[in-house]
Amino acid sequence: MACTAGKDVVLARDKEITGGDAAYGLVIDATASETADAGLDWIQEFLNGQLARQGRKLTTRYSPGYGDLDLSVQKLIYDALGLGKLGITISDRYLLEPEKTVLAIAGIA
Repeated sequence: MACTAGKDVVLARDKEITGGDAAYGLVIDATASETADAGLDWIQEFLNGQLARQGRKLTTRYSPGYGDLDLSVQKLIYDALGLGKLGITISDRYLLEPEKTVLAIAGIA
């Protein structure tokens, strides 16, 4: 699964940080991070609603770069979801653009 807060929020953050209101820029940054993560929460809740009809549910989600899930897994998820078609890019070091984009995997139990 994937969620992005988009490029506009990153541009707004950078404008505030360089334009003299760094504190507001940091609030934008934190809010964008929470928004992207909340998007994954929504996806999980939606899928759990669908899976509940079968008596199943998603396991805990895992994001590349956290815990033991290597950041390189990000490229596998990126390719599997075809995120390039949505204007999301990935660097050779597995960093996503727009910056406030998160990917995750979960199993089905």
